[in-house]
Amino acid sequence: MKEINKHSRRLTQDESQPASQAMLYAVGLSDEDMHKAQVGIASTGYNGNPCNMHLNRLKDEVKIECKIADMVGLGFNTIGVSDGISMGTSGMNYSLVSRDIIADSIETVMNAQSYDALIAIVGCDKNMPGAVISMLRLNRPSIMMYGGTIASGNYKGRKLNIVSAFEALGQKVAGEIEEDEYREIIKRSIPGAGACGGMYTANTMASAIECMGFALPYNSSIPAENPNKLSESERHALAIKNLLQKDIKPLDIISKKSIENAIALVNALGGSTNAVLHFLAIAHAADIKFSLEDFQRVSDKTPLIADLKPSGKYLMEDVHGIGGTPAIMKYLLDGGYLHGDCLTVTGKTLAEGAITIKPNVKYKDVIKKVDTTALIADATCDFDLQADVLTLTERVLQPEEFQVNLQLCKKDFRNDWEAVQMGMSTYDNLPPLFSDFLIGHVAAKVAQKTEQNIWAGVNANAGE
Repeated sequence: MKEINKHSRRLTQDESQPASQAMLYAVGLSDEDMHKAQVGIASTGYNGNPCNMHLNRLKDEVKIECKIADMVGLGFNTIGVSDGISMGTSGMNYSLVSRDIIADSIETVMNAQSYDALIAIVGCDKNMPGAVISMLRLNRPSIMMYGGTIASGNYKGRKLNIVSAFEALGQKVAGEIEEDEYREIIKRSIPGAGACGGMYTANTMASAIECMGFALPYNSSIPAENPNKLSESERHALAIKNLLQKDIKPLDIISKKSIENAIALVNALGGSTNAVLHFLAIAHAADIKFSLEDFQRVSDKTPLIADLKPSGKYLMEDVHGIGGTPAIMKYLLDGGYLHGDCLTVTGKTLAEGAITIKPNVKYKDVIKKVDTTALIADATCDFDLQADVLTLTERVLQPEEFQVNLQLCKKDFRNDWEAVQMGMSTYDNLPPLFSDFLIGHVAAKVAQKTEQNIWAGVNANAGE
């Protein structure tokens, strides 16, 4: 059986480290414990921020589950800055800096204490990238555990979130509400523990990092005060042991494609633009070349499918209600927007993990089907028909698939109807979500040129 305590054994099994062992006995380790893997449980928990106020309780639960899984869990803390509290003050000067302090402090404790694996429990904006950066530097089996989103507030039957407090100030200044109502909205906007409820930085980074493969399925979308959040501790303990046994490390999981997956999810959900600066830092920590041009490339081919705050109507708790982040990822995978072959902390690839996820058709208004009209308008230009087919095909295929279809498209179009057929044959390898709009686009171009009603022919051909 593979030894899974290859770092801690330097202290626990080496006769030249008697003082180290004496210290470990002092904190409660037994003779049996000295042969077990040690898991560092890093928490950004502190009392002064709803995003982080419950994290130390999760840390204690994870420690218990590590013991049940025959490992030794050892908790420690790092810092956090609440952007929601600091905004508008000089305190925001410390916000981005806190990301690097978090990364440095986790790396420091893990290396100094010779822990074998890391579970980082995070809550507010800079916690997530800071934790992931430390994981990449350490390159030991690691999982990020997000504390979850906050529940919505309520005032006179209206859902509230942190932005409601800002809006209430505007309403008061405009004379639309009185002081008493203004104060009530502020008091009711945030009812308890959890990160800001919309697709702000915390939920953006948590869901994107899950899509990148560094968090367990559903972790980013289970709300902080949902009963399933505390029970996640068992999943994380078992998952970290699996990573130790298989020796799967962060640099085995991250790749340019996995970062592209994260950025695709950010775009699909209408996430925070702060993701740009954080994923650039994450890529740098992994020594992966990733630029602003890569963000733009992924953005160009990824549709916005969510109606989430701050730009939309719904909250992260509503995403949980329709099947959570995995349901969104399944939808994007089926549409060809994600790389399914990327490894995750489950030990499986993204596609393998999605096999058991049943597509949830009850998306209501939270997640919308792809707006093909917008995609067509974006892709259509004054090129000739052949160029249009190439443009559309390149936008939705992986490079190797595009090369195959490129050969099809390079043939001369002898007539307009052959152009439609060529578009349809090109479409054979396309993700299903693009089928109707690609054929329809080609047919529309032909109709413009020939002034004929070609749709009957397209429909007839499509039915063959």
